[in-house]
Amino acid sequence: MVKIGKQLSKYIENQKVKQSDIAKKLNVSPSYISSVKRNLKGLDDKSLDVWANLLGVNRNWLLTGEGSMLKETPNDDNDANFVAPYITEELVYLPLITTSAVASFVENLQDATEEMDTYPIYVAKGETFDKSKHVIIEVRGESMYPTITDKTMILCETINQEQWGNIPNETIIAIVYNGIFTIKRILRNDLTTHNSLQLSADNQKYGTTKVQRCEIRGILKAIKKVSEYFV
Repeated sequence: MVKIGKQLSKYIENQKVKQSDIAKKLNVSPSYISSVKRNLKGLDDKSLDVWANLLGVNRNWLLTGEGSMLKETPNDDNDANFVAPYITEELVYLPLITTSAVASFVENLQDATEEMDTYPIYVAKGETFDKSKHVIIEVRGESMYPTITDKTMILCETINQEQWGNIPNETIIAIVYNGIFTIKRILRNDLTTHNSLQLSADNQKYGTTKVQRCEIRGILKAIKKVSEYFV
């Protein structure tokens, strides 16, 4: 992840644009733009390419602050009209659940995503994602190490309550229960027979946990990692 707060602030000042206008152009929330400006959030290489093209700035300047800010031909038909649509067609912005958003997410599993920041991911051929069912979760801590490291972004899909009992053992899930939001692996799914779920952490020092069906507020299935820090 790279921090571009200084460059983004210069761009806003130089171009005399509002954060809300930039957020609309990039299809993210104004609060996400604010977080990037303050270097609380960074961009991966693919997102850096997207932002540079949609804002009409040089990628190297956005990354380092060196060289010319704006592209020489930002409105050229052979550039912007070809590159930008191509990029946006392959991107989808999904609700982002971070440490700061966990509280509201736990309180209102379904509706909280409407007011959350978003995170861009590329859609591979044959994939379909919907922000009403899919979210990006920023994993914090080491309970799932080494499978999932601290600050890894994972793509998750909401599982309907009727399907909870069908989730296979060994599946990694994000689960909300008793006011707790955590990422764990299903050790034993007994929701159909005994109304309970045995969860385990991949990091052995964190042990196992048994959760009753009546305690569960929601379950999301982990699909894949979309960003990860080196360890």
